[in-house]
Amino acid sequence: MIISISKDKTTVLKGIAIVFMILHHCLIKEFYAEPPALLSTFPALRMQIGMKICVGIYTFIIGYGFWYCQSYSPKYVWEHIWKLLKQYWIVLFLMIVPISICGGYFAGGKSLIYNMFGLQCQYNLGNWYIYFYGYALLVLPLLKRGMLHDGIWRLIVAIVVFGGLATLFSSSSILSNCFRYSQVLAVGL
Repeated sequence: MIISISKDKTTVLKGIAIVFMILHHCLIKEFYAEPPALLSTFPALRMQIGMKICVGIYTFIIGYGFWYCQSYSPKYVWEHIWKLLKQYWIVLFLMIVPISICGGYFAGGKSLIYNMFGLQCQYNLGNWYIYFYGYALLVLPLLKRGMLHDGIWRLIVAIVVFGGLATLFSSSSILSNCFRYSQVLAVGL
């Protein structure tokens, strides 16, 4: 049985993921100087954790969209990574850096370079998707090649291997995130 999701449906899924992402971030009590007591309640914590499914939805859509991509090449990868970096850097330099300077926690130097590529989260806790998107674009061709032959068995192996790697590298949030969400990329394929 082949399941197909149209572009319109993926747009709807992206919209749902955006709503979940906003709710997830609004419910993180560490983001508030004086968090409301409501955010410490069990239902609020469960909802905050549940809304993290937004990452899985986006990751699935990246994998699913890649399956149908016909024009994948090194140029394609560079163009898509560059497009994301340009958008992120505009926000970083027009909003995040000035706010961090005014707030007194701007470090500059290597820290700024690492933050520009999502390798540190000193200025923006949500910038981890920068490195993950680049990683996804690099690993997807390998996953796709494997899924074309004996798809379900290779999918199971990919899920187990990536799960093991995520556990093995749990002390590195960058590698752990990449490997953990690679499982969802594989399912999207």
